[in-house]
Amino acid sequence: MNRSPVDYGDARDAELVILTDITVNKKTQETISSLAYSDVLTGLPNRSKLEADLRKTFELSSAMYTNSFIGVLNIDNFKLINNMYSYSFGDALLKTISIHLNKIPEIRDKIYRFGGDEFAFLVKNLYGEQVYEVAHKVMRVFESPFYIEGYETSCTVSLGIAFLNDANKDPDDLIRKANLALSDSKVSGKNKFILYDVSLQKFQEDTVSLERALKGAVDEGCGEFKVYYQPIIDAKSGKIVAAEALTRWFSDEYGFVSPVKFIPVAEQTGLIIPLGKYILNAAIKEAKKWLDYGLDISVSVNFSVIQILQTDLVQTLLKALQTYKLPAKNLIFEITESLAVNDINKIIEILSAVKQIGVRIAMDDFGTGYSSLNHLRRMPLDIVKIDRSFIFNIEFDPYTVSFVDTIAKFCHMKGTKICCEGIENETQKSLLKSVNVDNLQGYLFGKPAPADEFWKRLTSD
Repeated sequence: MNRSPVDYGDARDAELVILTDITVNKKTQETISSLAYSDVLTGLPNRSKLEADLRKTFELSSAMYTNSFIGVLNIDNFKLINNMYSYSFGDALLKTISIHLNKIPEIRDKIYRFGGDEFAFLVKNLYGEQVYEVAHKVMRVFESPFYIEGYETSCTVSLGIAFLNDANKDPDDLIRKANLALSDSKVSGKNKFILYDVSLQKFQEDTVSLERALKGAVDEGCGEFKVYYQPIIDAKSGKIVAAEALTRWFSDEYGFVSPVKFIPVAEQTGLIIPLGKYILNAAIKEAKKWLDYGLDISVSVNFSVIQILQTDLVQTLLKALQTYKLPAKNLIFEITESLAVNDINKIIEILSAVKQIGVRIAMDDFGTGYSSLNHLRRMPLDIVKIDRSFIFNIEFDPYTVSFVDTIAKFCHMKGTKICCEGIENETQKSLLKSVNVDNLQGYLFGKPAPADEFWKRLTSD
């Protein structure tokens, strides 16, 4: 309302009053504010809103937020989910995840979407074990499959946590530190949560440096990488029937780099694609050398989920086999059990296409928690490899012996062989032979060795 006097030039007093309806303007401003602080897809507050909320919190005395923290979480391999289905499917999954996260009491109505496949939450006045309880509740959301557009799909999540008093009252610094913890959880194998500490800054710098060196090594033709071979023996005859190809990196800059360090980086950056092709060709070339010598020994090559979802996968396998003239039956296509966390129907379709060209398929690390007997029944597997964690101390654990026996009988019913990894002594060997395991692998039979050393062993036996 605006008011101003009016002069008529006589004794009369008057005032002009102008009334303006600002309802529309106010609603427009509220809409603009809502859009500025809201995520369009999920309806959750966005990163800008979290930053604003953090600024308000930081205005308080530090004693008021000593036990407050943020979590930043990222869905593992979300890009692959989009590629496997569609972007609309991925959007529907994100909305479903936001609903499930909002059911956790401690973070209800305190969840933010940063964009893409990244969410965050702000928690106040929790400390000690309560922090871990919240983190575990977030992780448990992803233990059960989601049902999207008639499909059952599963995914895992990586989570980084940082406390407000680590950030010197700077929202950007706090989010950066939570992201450092998130990156650490990704590189450390994903599907876990990590709390920020000051050592992560150096870890991040080291990871960036390692990524640069890895890219350089791959771009220059993978000459710094060597393929080692570990024997797999027939449990009855004791003869070598296969060998697993394992990659070793001898960096000009870093020296020996453990696969535990560089494989996750290769997967995150996509460098696993060219590196994987190099390993595949080197292994097939070596297996053809064995065959030409009269040794019908197969070679087992590991494939990550990123490699498996490449559209030219079958063509890549065929090209390598044809280049070195190795029969397809002499190549074992090895996948990890964690692959079952992805859409099982799509994975079965891909594996069936691989099997159709004559390549055999093995599931590695069975028993580590992802797949079920139903997956074993449905997947076109030739070999199931029992994880070494079950073999360790098996001689003192009759329940584990029964477990291996049950899996062996189940697999044999459908024509699938069983291989046990991590055999280190004769007692373990005898126990596993007694439950009709087909193949054995472990240090008892030989450590991974360079191609020339493995060749000497084959030709001297």
